[in-house]
Amino acid sequence: MNEQSVIIQCKACGAKNRIPQDKPGLKAKCGKCGEFMDTEKTTPESGSQNFSTGNVYLVRCLSCGAKNRIPENKINETAKCGKCHEAIETAGLLSGRSMMVSDRDFESKVLRSPVPVMFFTFANWCPSCQAIIPIVEELAREWKGRVRVAKLNIDQNSLTAGRFNIMSVPTIIIFDNGQAKDRLTGAVPKLLIMQKMAPFI
Repeated sequence: MNEQSVIIQCKACGAKNRIPQDKPGLKAKCGKCGEFMDTEKTTPESGSQNFSTGNVYLVRCLSCGAKNRIPENKINETAKCGKCHEAIETAGLLSGRSMMVSDRDFESKVLRSPVPVMFFTFANWCPSCQAIIPIVEELAREWKGRVRVAKLNIDQNSLTAGRFNIMSVPTIIIFDNGQAKDRLTGAVPKLLIMQKMAPFI
């Protein structure tokens, strides 16, 4: 028996749910997080699951560690974790640009990032750093919504540089869930950065 149904996406956690079409107006609950969903603007499923909700991004809750799917149209709002219901700060994840960080905001922007971080350290006097900056900006555009690309000037932020034993620049450190996972030193090619980052995306 082939029951016609619609696919709707939970606004709270991003999970996709299949709802029978013969139950119009029925308040549906998300099968993942239990939140009520708006079922009014849904269309029947057609052969392949054809739902137009835009991109969905995977972000981590820093309170409980659960990964949540956030629809693109909600990414600049403060989302709630589907498991523990704590707020997840997602503002700025779709900028497509790197962000400067300092000793003062390193904790909030890097260690408490809801997505993995490519942390690029540099100095203005370093020619190798200047050579790799266009690659860093390319990756920020390509990884929009999936990876936060952060930059730190070591001459202006010696506390963070010392904390992670950054002895030469450029150095790239990969952070995930608040922990340093891997690092690269020198003007490395874009492909190598992508290979190192791949397990965390």
